[in-house]
Amino acid sequence: MLKYATDNAAWCGIPVQITAGLKEGITKTSEIRTKVCQVAAAPARPAGPSLSDALSGPVPDSNNTRTGRGTFDTLTGNPLDKK
Repeated sequence: MLKYATDNAAWCGIPVQITAGLKEGITKTSEIRTKVCQVAAAPARPAGPSLSDALSGPVPDSNNTRTGRGTFDTLTGNPLDKK
């Protein structure tokens, strides 16, 4: 498109600003293409934890559980009941 605009500017009446804008756009496109190709060629980063890994807590077992009277101990009655 730039070649056509440059070659036929006088015949078609294409303003100089259009040709300059095309050159500027091609330059920016080339810069973006270079950056994208550099990122694509870079080695893959290690994957972080999955959503299920991030949301899952420790697995309860006999070593990390406590029993007794507490606010949420419903086996001993209603914790909101007045005594």
